[in-house]
Amino acid sequence: MADITYVRTLSRFAYTAFVTDVYSRKIVGVATRSTMRTDALPMEVLEQKL
Repeated sequence: MADITYVRTLSRFAYTAFVTDVYSRKIVGVATRSTMRTDALPMEVLEQKL
């Protein structure tokens, strides 16, 4: 399972994407960026997972 979310910080937003192993319920990949580029952030997490 994968998700992209954002967190408001003091200066701006931080965008986080993560991949969760559904069987073990563990986070297996995570990436955080200051911009929400949907072509880069999810791919970075998937590459980390592999």
